[in-house]
Amino acid sequence: MASTVQRAMEWIVGRDTGTSSKTIWSVMQGVTPEHASTPSDPDDFGRCYRLLRLIPEWRHNLRLVALTYPQWAPLVREWDALTAMFEKGERTHWQPPYVMYERMKRLNDEGLVLCGWTMTSPGCGTGPSRGYKVPREAIEKALSSDAVDPVVSKEHEPSTRV
Repeated sequence: MASTVQRAMEWIVGRDTGTSSKTIWSVMQGVTPEHASTPSDPDDFGRCYRLLRLIPEWRHNLRLVALTYPQWAPLVREWDALTAMFEKGERTHWQPPYVMYERMKRLNDEGLVLCGWTMTSPGCGTGPSRGYKVPREAIEKALSSDAVDPVVSKEHEPSTRV
């Protein structure tokens, strides 16, 4: 098997990339992306999922992404549940049921609130004042199991498949 560095370099010049998966790649490589973002829908999540399947050793360090970009914290906390939904095929956002898509929207909104946003409606809000910095304790709390998304059902618990 190719080294982590070689797989990472081959992936970044490939076609299965997006801004959210490049955000993961950038954090793991110790560089700053031109534009950092979270996965906003199941297609974005799929690119992140496939990156982490290609370089599984990065999955265990995903919390570094949240510590670097706090909006990621709710998504990182729920990554196993989102992975299970994705693997079960609940990833469509263009036809009902929009289960995974709706879950991701809630988690992204939670991440915005963590970053100082005031939400006016789902997916819409006003940003924090310039220079706002999320306290590390708030990020750690958002990553903890105490902050688990309240809409977790037994059918969407993490997959036990290898």
